[in-house]
Amino acid sequence: MINSKNEKYLKIFLGLFSMTLMIYIGTTLLKRARVDFTQENLYTLSKGTKSILSKLDSPIKLKLYYSKTAANKGTEGLRAFNNHFLYVQDLLRQYTSHSRNNLTLEVIDPRPDTPEEEDALAYGLKKFNLTETERYFFGLVAENESGTENYRIF
Repeated sequence: MINSKNEKYLKIFLGLFSMTLMIYIGTTLLKRARVDFTQENLYTLSKGTKSILSKLDSPIKLKLYYSKTAANKGTEGLRAFNNHFLYVQDLLRQYTSHSRNNLTLEVIDPRPDTPEEEDALAYGLKKFNLTETERYFFGLVAENESGTENYRIF
């Protein structure tokens, strides 16, 4: 028979264990669960898009260049692009999750005078000079074994 002191400890232990288990389930199993409450299903991939992504047969590497640091230092209008960046990043992450591991996404914040900035320029992404030292990029590069495509700005 369990005495009342041990019963208290058992209840505390079971409560902590239950909370830990719920947190684990919430952060791992439900991580991929998505609900789109918009009327136009803005945040839901269409069946056609999912079909195309599932038929990819060769690896494609997506490089999303966004100068988030520069945008945060810029004007209010420039900081507004942060929301659009988050939308694009989320959409590309959905693409990668439906591509049977044929799409990979790398998000790059090209800082001035870094190899990342040099790569963005080499890919032909457009730069906007904000100040003498700060530059702004927002573009996407897609690479596979047959070549490279770039999309200069969203």
